[in-house]
Amino acid sequence: MIDAHLRHVSSTHGIPVRGDYEVLAALRRVSPDGLTPRALAERTMLTTAGMTGRLDRLESEGLVERQTHPSDRRSLIVTITHGGRDRYESVFEASRAAITEGLLGDLDVDWARFASELRKLAEALEGRQRLMA
Repeated sequence: MIDAHLRHVSSTHGIPVRGDYEVLAALRRVSPDGLTPRALAERTMLTTAGMTGRLDRLESEGLVERQTHPSDRRSLIVTITHGGRDRYESVFEASRAAITEGLLGDLDVDWARFASELRKLAEALEGRQRLMA
């Protein structure tokens, strides 16, 4: 339900494909140096072919830039543009408000306890993941 709600919010703020928002989010979280398309694909769980289509779309809208890697001319580096950063921030704030004030705001839930339990779950899952690696 939350995912459908967030797709609607993204769409109304100029990012009709929620996966495009995920690419912008991944780029926003890294240093200004950007990421290779392969690293972006890994972070967003896409194939490299799927990432190419996404990057084509985002670049045509002026939200990302692809440049030749400074130390490997065979590779590219993708960076988020100022316009991409602004669009990401707009969708992020609208999504946060839609969830906290709209979708979940009037629920009678102990949010502090809920967050604490989620942290415990995340830590337990991370521990299992390390054991399986």
